[in-house]
Amino acid sequence: MFDLMLIQRKKDNPKHKSGKIIYRKLLHDEQSLFNRMDLIIKLCEEYKARAYINLNPKKKEDICKKLAMNAFQDFLYSHNYEPEALLWHAVGETKGVKCKRSWVVDIDHGYVGDLPRIKKIIDDIYPVGDKVIVEIPTRSGVHLITSPFNLNAFKLSCPYVDVQKDNPTLLYYPNSLDEEIYANQMIIEGVASGKIKLRASESCIPDCTRDCSVCLERRIKPLNNRILK
Repeated sequence: MFDLMLIQRKKDNPKHKSGKIIYRKLLHDEQSLFNRMDLIIKLCEEYKARAYINLNPKKKEDICKKLAMNAFQDFLYSHNYEPEALLWHAVGETKGVKCKRSWVVDIDHGYVGDLPRIKKIIDDIYPVGDKVIVEIPTRSGVHLITSPFNLNAFKLSCPYVDVQKDNPTLLYYPNSLDEEIYANQMIIEGVASGKIKLRASESCIPDCTRDCSVCLERRIKPLNNRILK
């Protein structure tokens, strides 16, 4: 299962004291995402929230086990009795499926010019080979979605780059926050070979509202079962 979150960030909503999750859902597959895209976009635009998705799949059985343990501990000691909070705490604590894990390499604007060198370093360290799956433009730089690599070796060459092993990446950036079309810069798609493939989408046609279902279906193609299943 995949963790989808719509977050009102404090820097996007200065009146808020802190960030706030306004919508959260566990997705089973690509259709689960498609069925909610209109709602996701509507909520993001209306509440000035960003949509994020964690691409590390988590087994339902593991989530349920962690939930049961947390609920038992709460019953014995805490007595908070907040089922929803227990669920999301369990989701956060559950490790992703090891063979399908991907990492997020977070590169700030100031280092985007060093992107070719960073990508080469990632590919050249153990295990050697193509490990960069996709570049996802963000408001403050670039996210590289990669397969795991030797983090210690990478940090020797790029100590200024943050690597997140189990964090979400940007799915939708609302136009209500900025006139720049970040929403049109991401597409997730699967390939017949079974290897996870993500790629940046082409910009939408000039006369499109970017919210229409036809445009969304064209830009956000079905995800491979290895990503969302």
